[in-house]
Amino acid sequence: MAHKLNLAFPIQGINYLWNIDAKVGTETAEPNLSDDVALVQILFILSLKSGNGSFLAPGCRNPPTVTSSMNQATGFWIYAAQVESGAKADGHLTPSTKSPTNERLIVRLNTMAAEYSRAEWENLPHLPICPASLKAKLLAPAR
Repeated sequence: MAHKLNLAFPIQGINYLWNIDAKVGTETAEPNLSDDVALVQILFILSLKSGNGSFLAPGCRNPPTVTSSMNQATGFWIYAAQVESGAKADGHLTPSTKSPTNERLIVRLNTMAAEYSRAEWENLPHLPICPASLKAKLLAPAR
C-alpha cells in the first residue's frame, strides 16, 4: 500500500515522502496497485504546477487525471520525466528507501511537487482528488 516514508536525512528540504509499495509502470507484468498509481498521478499533477508548466515535455501542459489505473497519459508522463532527467527511460517507478537519491523518480516527483505546490504536497491526503483508500493509507503512521 502507498504510505508516508520518514527519511533518514532530508533531501531537498523534505523530511518524508509519499511513497509507493510496488512498481508502477507501463509493462503489463508490473503490479500497478491502484493506490500506488493514484499517488503517482497526484504527484505528477502537483509537479506540473510549476510557474512555466514546461519543465517536463515542453509544450505539453495536460497532466494526467486521477483514475487509479495505469493508462497512456500516466505512462507518457513517466517516460517524459525519465527522459527530462537523463535517467534510463524504462517506463516505471520503483519504491524509495529511507535513504533516497533523486535518481528514483518517486523521489523526484515528491521533491518537485514540494517545490511547486508545497501546501498541497504536505496535505496530499486531504486533497479532493485523493481517493479515500489512498487517504487512509497515507494518514497511517509513517514508516
